[in-house]
Amino acid sequence: MSVWRGVPTAFVALAATLAPAALWAAQAGPGTTGAAVLALPGGTRPAALGDAYAALGDDEIAVFYNPAGLASAPALAVNVSYEVYFLDIGLAAAAAACALGPGRAGIGLRYADYGEITELVPDAAFGGQRGRATGQTLSASDLAFTGGYGLPLWRGRLAIGASTTLVHVQLAETSSSSVAADVGLQARAAGDRVTAAVAIQHLGSSPAPGERVAVLPRTVRVALAVRQPLGPASVRATAEAVARRDAGAVAAGAIEVELPAGAPPATPAVVLRGGFRRGGEETVRRPLSAGAAVRVFGTSVEYAYRAFDLLGATHRLGIRWARR
Repeated sequence: MSVWRGVPTAFVALAATLAPAALWAAQAGPGTTGAAVLALPGGTRPAALGDAYAALGDDEIAVFYNPAGLASAPALAVNVSYEVYFLDIGLAAAAAACALGPGRAGIGLRYADYGEITELVPDAAFGGQRGRATGQTLSASDLAFTGGYGLPLWRGRLAIGASTTLVHVQLAETSSSSVAADVGLQARAAGDRVTAAVAIQHLGSSPAPGERVAVLPRTVRVALAVRQPLGPASVRATAEAVARRDAGAVAAGAIEVELPAGAPPATPAVVLRGGFRRGGEETVRRPLSAGAAVRVFGTSVEYAYRAFDLLGATHRLGIRWARR
């Protein structure tokens, strides 16, 4: 049976209904967003999939993208990942999910270490036109802790979710903290082979270190995903539209192939991933990303590759353990 058969008309109306929300998300003056860690990948799998995760997210990492996806997460799962970004910037993420009542609870931690630089002050000997090293160093970092819950409804055809994130920004000896909220929805049809999703993220604002006021990168995601068996493999594909404050509209898509599909825990399985992302401020980033995972006995070793025009490429490594 075609995956499109039985898709309700509401799915088509979903994008039109949410178009005003996307415009609302994008409305902001230049240079007003902060807490950059919230706009970076939350794990190895979404990094390989071009961050197109609102509809594909069905695990613990969904707490970072669409908390409704937590409703489909395993009964117990843990995920950690790390990559060296550019200029020795370190990015790390960890997430976990567990069964709690009728749904799933998830927690996640994202951390960006921007490293250290030598402190310079104006040198009076040169009229303040040159800097003089003080012998001190300055450091900066972002830390975001997220907790969320996903609840399945209508015999699993619908899932809703919400999450709260505590963001802490550190710049030298100054810091600030804020609280942001996410809400999301996933709807399924055609025997769970079609998923439509929407997520509204980072609702809140905070003072950035110093006097300048920054607001969080408010984001709206609208996505559609399909899953289709193909011989011994299972193929999942998604298309996603993203509107983020100060970044404009972004188009993203991804494909994920698992072989063999539904393998028992003792049978090794390979997952191949590819993603596409373009638009907004993504001009410095090449549109394609890729990755792979090998899974056996519920444990997966994962890898993601992303390339940038001037700064080279990044490599993210992760490990995941899950029990259904």
